[in-house]
Amino acid sequence: MAFSKETKSNRLLQSRRFTQDALGDAQEAFTRVLDLNASEIYSQQNLIPTSSLPYSGSSQNGETVIVDGEEVLKFWYRHRLTPSDTRNAGESSYNTWFFLDPTSSAEFSNGVNPGVLSSKQQGSFISPKYAPTLGGNAEDSTPGYQVKLTRAGTIVDPASYTFDYKTGVLQFNAQSGYTSISTDIRLTAYQYTGKTLASDAVSGYSGSFSGSFEGSADLNSLTVTGDSNLTGNTDRTGTLVQDGNLTLTGSFNQDGNISQIGDATLTGNTDRTGTLIQNGNLTLTGSLNQDGNINQIGDATLTGNTDRTGTLTQNGNLTLTGSFNQNGNINQIGDATLTGSFNHSGSYNLIGDINQTGSVFQSGSLDVNGPIFSQGTNVIDNAVALAIALG
Repeated sequence: MAFSKETKSNRLLQSRRFTQDALGDAQEAFTRVLDLNASEIYSQQNLIPTSSLPYSGSSQNGETVIVDGEEVLKFWYRHRLTPSDTRNAGESSYNTWFFLDPTSSAEFSNGVNPGVLSSKQQGSFISPKYAPTLGGNAEDSTPGYQVKLTRAGTIVDPASYTFDYKTGVLQFNAQSGYTSISTDIRLTAYQYTGKTLASDAVSGYSGSFSGSFEGSADLNSLTVTGDSNLTGNTDRTGTLVQDGNLTLTGSFNQDGNISQIGDATLTGNTDRTGTLIQNGNLTLTGSLNQDGNINQIGDATLTGNTDRTGTLTQNGNLTLTGSFNQNGNINQIGDATLTGSFNHSGSYNLIGDINQTGSVFQSGSLDVNGPIFSQGTNVIDNAVALAIALG
C-alpha cells in the first residue's frame, strides 16, 4: 500500500519527519523540515511598506519603491503571463501560466515547458501578509499587495485561480482556464527587489542597527552611542562619532575624522588620516601613524612608536613610551613624561612638568611653564622663545 500523502503533509506541517504510516503523529521525531538558503530570506523586510503604497497605474509600470535610500519593491502593471504548453489529462483548458520577463510572441503562442525552470521566471512577489490592513489589490485607488488579474481589461474573478507569490506561477481551478493557448491575460503586482542574506554577504550592509554585532565589516560613516568593543582588524573610511568607551584590539586604519566622548583604549597598530577629537582618557598600545590634528581632553598614554603630522592639543597628562616623531605644533596642559626618543618640528607650549628619559630633538619654539627633568641628549634648534620656570 502506498503511503498517505495527507499524513505526510500533516506531519511536515508539525515540524516532524515522515517515515511510515504505521507510526502515529506523536511517534515521529521533530526535525527541520524546511530547506532554505540565504538567497531566499529577505533581510530588509522591515523596509517593506505596510501602508500608502505609491503605485497603481499604467504610467507607473516598472517604478521602484525606495525606503531609507534602499530599493525594496518594483511595481509591475498588467504584465502579460505566459502559458504552459501542457494541459492536464482530460482537461481542455490551459490552466497554468507563468510570470516571465522578458517574453516573446512565440512563447505567448506556443507556451513553455512547465518541467523546466526558465531563467526568465520572475518570483518573490509581495503577498498581502506583509500588509494585512491593506485589503485592496495592486490597482485599487488605495492599493494593496493582492495581485490583480485581467483579460481584455476586465478583472478575472480571484476565486477562479491561485497565484504563488514566491514562484510567480498562476493556476486556474479545474476548468477555469482558457481553451486558447494564446489568450492574453495580465497581472499587476509588487515584487520584492531588496536585499537577501546572500546579497548582504556579497555587497555588504548599509543603514542603521542596534544591538551587538560580531563579524567583519567595511564601515563608512559610523555613529555609535554606547560602548564599542572591536576585536580584529578595523579598516574604516568616513567619520566616526563615538559616545561611550571605545576598545580596539587589532590594527586600526581610519581615514576620516573621529569624535570620541569617553575613554579610548587601542591595542595594536593605529594608522589614521583626519582629525581626532578625544574627550576622555586615551590609551594606545602599538604604533600610531596620525596625519591630522589631535584634540585630547584627558590623560593620554602612548606605548609604541608614534609618527604624527598636524597639531596636537593635549589637556591632561601625556605619557609617551617609545619614539615620538611630531611634525606640527604641540599645546600641552598637564605633565609630560617622555621615555624614548622625541623628535619634534614646530612650537611646543607646555604648562606642567616634563620628565624626559632619552634624546630630545626640538626644532621650533619651546615654551615650558614648569620644571624640566631630563636624562639624555637635548638639542633645541632655532628656538624663538625659551622660557623655563623652575619650580
